[in-house]
Amino acid sequence: MEPSLSAGGTPTIGQGVQDKLDAPRTPSDALPLLAICIPSYNRIGLLVPLVRKILSLDGPFEICVHIDGSTDGTQDALREINDPRLIVTSAKNQGKTSSLIAAVRASRAVFVMPFDDDDEIDLAGLRAALQRCNEPLPSHIGGFIYHMSGEAGDWSQAPFPERISNYIKLRADQGINGDKKEIVRREIFKECAYDPKGAYRRAPTSLTWARIAIQYDAYCLNENLGAKHYLSGGITANITRVKLKNAYPMYLVYRVHVIAFFRGRYRSTRYFLRALVRMIGYGVLSLKEIGRGRTS
Repeated sequence: MEPSLSAGGTPTIGQGVQDKLDAPRTPSDALPLLAICIPSYNRIGLLVPLVRKILSLDGPFEICVHIDGSTDGTQDALREINDPRLIVTSAKNQGKTSSLIAAVRASRAVFVMPFDDDDEIDLAGLRAALQRCNEPLPSHIGGFIYHMSGEAGDWSQAPFPERISNYIKLRADQGINGDKKEIVRREIFKECAYDPKGAYRRAPTSLTWARIAIQYDAYCLNENLGAKHYLSGGITANITRVKLKNAYPMYLVYRVHVIAFFRGRYRSTRYFLRALVRMIGYGVLSLKEIGRGRTS
């Protein structure tokens, strides 16, 4: 399902999607509560232990792995794991963004949690997250935001100041940076996700979170869901080059941030001006795409 955009470029949730969100669930539905969606390319040594660790926990979840054209035997290794909660799809290599969307599309759960194949999961944190996924949410809450420990330390050094916020406000008004872990209702993710359809190998996941933040708040929980790792030679190590190569998705990120300011989703004028400057900068590098009317 493609994102629906108003004339101003803001994602809107269709009535059909809202009906699904509001529909009462019955025991016969038997849907998993959470899908842990993992895109992967040639990371057999990291992915397989991660999957086995997650599956060591009992619970109403599924793991949806999309193999993005791997040539290292990942698919064969995953076939040896006999657990119905593991769903594996594969296709030719198209890049991480398309791979994540494929993993989400394969899921059936009420909530989805994108997860990198080189990160660690905290099983106690996952158990607590599953319990929260089983609780009803107000219609304006799209999901949850947790912490991930990493190079900057754990969450205690920069806790969430409010229980309810949104992805952009956390950074713009509350000074919360670093990697977080988002869990969001699947239908909302599918509606707001940016699908490059092979045009760009790397589009920031923050574009999807920003589109969600236009309309939905999240419960911000000062709890840890795992640890973030940055491998040498990975995307983060070459982030400037990656952003320039994928300038149009970066233009869209800051375009949504600018729109969010006018929609009252955050108040920082300084953050707005920085987003505006970056939107213009990446826009200059994306004049061909913008000229073709690509705004989704």
